[in-house]
This record gives sequence, structure tokens and C-alpha cells, in this order.
Amino acid sequence: RFNAATKDNLASLLMAANQVGKTQTGCVMDGIHMTGEYPDEWEGHKFDFPPLMWLLGYSGEKCRDLLQKKLFGRIVDNELEGGYIPKEKIVDYIAMPGTTGGCREVRIKHEKGISTCQFWSYSQGQHALMGDVVDWYHIDEEPKDQHIYPQVLTRTLNGDQGKGGRGILTLTPENGKTELVEGFMDNPEEGQYMQTATWDDAPHLNEAAKKQILAAYPPYQRDMRSRGIPLMGSG
Repeated sequence: RFNAATKDNLASLLMAANQVGKTQTGCVMDGIHMTGEYPDEWEGHKFDFPPLMWLLGYSGEKCRDLLQKKLFGRIVDNELEGGYIPKEKIVDYIAMPGTTGGCREVRIKHEKGISTCQFWSYSQGQHALMGDVVDWYHIDEEPKDQHIYPQVLTRTLNGDQGKGGRGILTLTPENGKTELVEGFMDNPEEGQYMQTATWDDAPHLNEAAKKQILAAYPPYQRDMRSRGIPLMGSG
């Protein structure tokens, strides 16, 4: 359902509880766009050319461990292996300065050419994001800097060959009801879509572990961590 929403919406938010698989869901979608190998049952947006894609996370280390590792694996003997994208489909990569084992850019064999995936960290600030034209973005967890998301949106204005790029956000609302979250929850514009997911939607989670861990959380965090409801504060 979340994937299907990307067909008609330029910004799709999966605001979900911790550990339900939101990042994995996004990365699977990312990987299919990178290769252009769309399954027959694919209902989401399709690119008919090799896209330029941005994947964004808290830091270079988080991009490496949460996004790069799922999609491309780790660097072994100067090659990427162990991710969703088979290493024979990886053309080359550029290392991320200051992040051991991290990639700044990876190029992938696409059905119609070579697609490009670039990793950006929020710590680089909005100014590092200026200039490019982006076809697809994946924001994983919400940046505290509320200027990051508008800057990413601006980069998509001429994306998808002039039709306007699009993307996804996968996050647990740990920063509370921020301007970004409020925009999707209370004041959605045309082209915005929001979907939620709770621990009850994730059958891979152990029932006994859920009960014990939930009890150990501070009461004010329980809805945020188990249901994806914005954190309202300890008061």
C-alpha cells in the first residue's frame, strides 16, 4: 500500500513504530528503482530511465550501517557485497570521506543504463544539498534541522525528466510533532501521503519481548516507540 502511494504522490511518509521494518521497506523500494527490474505486481511509481537517487541519514556512519549495508553490503577487497543489489550489478563506488567503509556514491547497472545512488548525512547541513536535480529521495529518520527536507524537495523540482521527482520518508517521530510531521498529519497538501504502522502490524516481533520492553520505557515514550505517535514530551 505504501509503495502504491508513490504513483500519485510526490512525498510519501511511513511514520511507524521502532523496529517494524520501515527502513527495510524503503530500501527494497530504492533497490528496485536502482535496477529498473520492476516486479509484475509493482503498483508504485516507475522510472523509465536510470534515476539519480539520494538516500539521507543522521550521519555517515548511519548511512553506512542502516542504508548502504542493506542495499549494497560492506566493502570487501574493494568490492561491495552482501546487500540486496548483487555485486555484479554494481559498476563502481566512491568512498565517503571521514567514514570508514562508507560510500558517498554508488553506480548501478539499470535496465536502461547506469543509475546513481548518493548518500548524504544531515550533519552536512542543507547547504551541501544545493544544486543537483534529483529523481528519487529516501529520508530515513527525521532530521532535527527542519531546513533539510525543504531543500531536498527543491532538488526534485525538475527531476524525473521534468515531471518532478518524488520520494519517501521512513521515520519514527522521536522529535515530536515537528513542522514536517504536522504537515503530513494535520495539513496534508495535494501530493502528500502518510501511512502508519505499529508493533501490532509487525508479526516478526516477539510478544513477550514487546511487553517487557514497553514496560521499561518511560510512559511518555511508549506510544511513540510502539505505535509511531509523535513524542509529546515528558511533562
